[in-house]
Amino acid sequence: LIRSALAAVQQANETDDYDVLYRLGSANFQATNPPAKLAQTFAPTRAYNLNAVLVTEPKFTALPHIVGKNQLSMEGFFPIDGHEIRFMLIYEPEGQRWRMLGIGVDVQ
Repeated sequence: LIRSALAAVQQANETDDYDVLYRLGSANFQATNPPAKLAQTFAPTRAYNLNAVLVTEPKFTALPHIVGKNQLSMEGFFPIDGHEIRFMLIYEPEGQRWRMLGIGVDVQ
């Protein structure tokens, strides 16, 4: 889930098309995060190549756990070339899948 979400952010940044990232989210995510808002949110990450997360193991700052109404929370970072690609993800069950409810990505 972590890698696919960050890969979707990277692809959206590369193509300047946040529609797929939007559609990967739950109905609740889509209600509050239209593609234009996602483009603004992730503008600071465009200068970085997030693809390195595909071949690096994440370090969790908190173990994945269930919060709220059966929501899966994951928080941590990928150490890459002297930087940290930090992530915060929240998923909720929708149908038979975990769907993204919240996402935060930062590079430090």
